[in-house]
Amino acid sequence: MKQIVVVFSLLLILGLTAGAVVYLSNRFAISFPIMSQKKWIWSIAVIFVFSFVGAIGLSDLSNVFQKAWSAFGSIMMGAFILLLLSVFITDVLHLIFKFAPLTRGYIALGLTLLFTIYGVWNAFNIKIKEITVPIVGLKEEIRAVHLTDIHLGNSRAKSN
Repeated sequence: MKQIVVVFSLLLILGLTAGAVVYLSNRFAISFPIMSQKKWIWSIAVIFVFSFVGAIGLSDLSNVFQKAWSAFGSIMMGAFILLLLSVFITDVLHLIFKFAPLTRGYIALGLTLLFTIYGVWNAFNIKIKEITVPIVGLKEEIRAVHLTDIHLGNSRAKSN
């Protein structure tokens, strides 16, 4: 039964990823008609796979090339999700404002670039916030730590 759940989950993720690639390639073919939708599909898929392998597949970061590929892949995986979100936002805005296809493409790319730059900057500016939580009936003080949104891995780990 566990294998069926794993296989189903992997097929679902693969299907969603393929759908995202087709959606993005469709929008890029409309906004930037320098290539056909089929060429956009292949281009986006190759970039996605290259980024995925860099972000997830490289566990031994013993040389500069692997470190650079891993960093690039990690940033591009985040940018891929942000691009998907930005294209969706521009599609929704198009329902109201009726942008030209090229304008929609530039807005989506601009939003993606801004969100990605902010995300990378935010990742390297760690914030520490101390709060006091009053608990009724507590007899003595307790100190606790709550860590969130931590992306430890190849980009943060020390290489041997």
